[in-house]
Amino acid sequence: MRSRQKLWVFLAFFLAVVGFAAFEYHSSRDWTVALIPVIIVCLSLFDSKWFQNFWKHFPLRWKFSSVIAASCLFLLVSVLVNLHKPDAKSNDLVSVLFLSFLLLLWALYSLMSRGLDTFWFWIKRRRKPL
Repeated sequence: MRSRQKLWVFLAFFLAVVGFAAFEYHSSRDWTVALIPVIIVCLSLFDSKWFQNFWKHFPLRWKFSSVIAASCLFLLVSVLVNLHKPDAKSNDLVSVLFLSFLLLLWALYSLMSRGLDTFWFWIKRRRKPL
């Protein structure tokens, strides 16, 4: 697909998801169910070429700061959504564990990609010419 077509497809998908989220909130009055489609749209935005080019040229300090800010925002929204619920403590604990798991996966990804790059360069250096 061309980039203009991808933009229109993304906008149509975004409008459909926002409409679905509004319908879900209207029918269930629960924000946790209504936020799931919005999260899916945000994840699809992160996969776009525009965001990846933007993120690639971002300094490491700003990347780290934005991940920490997004984590704090996730925890704040999680606590506010679970406020005044009977099982709020367990839901908050699950949110913290989920966030810790995601941050651990992100750290392992960056470590493994660096390690694999180093290993590949080491193999290429040791390979004898034919």
